Amino acid sequence: MTWKVNEITLMANYLNHPPDNLSLGCKAISFVETPSARDVAADGGVMESIFPDSLMATGMDVNALNSISWHPQRIAFQDSETMELKEFRIDGFEILSQSSTVRFSVDISEKLHPAGK
Repeated sequence: MTWKVNEITLMANYLNHPPDNLSLGCKAISFVETPSARDVAADGGVMESIFPDSLMATGMDVNALNSISWHPQRIAFQDSETMELKEFRIDGFEILSQSSTVRFSVDISEKLHPAGK
């Protein structure tokens, strides 16, 4: 799924400290689902490994993102076509090849308990 957006907001909340927030321009966000892996043991037991999904953000100011000194915990954005607000818990990000594309790792708990549900 891909959403057209104008900006994203990164957020982090703390117990005894004011929250951190940063809004950055962005053109689009794509959700990339990572499939789970199943492993069947010799005794027939099954173990399922769950890997984090990703949000790929394009058209971002990566210099501004690189300058933050805090760890974003959530990302929020509004779909510019439907005006629907989306929010995901995240666990880190990676700037891809010094381009304007950033991969945000969706917190693994999102697969089990989606934000806002």
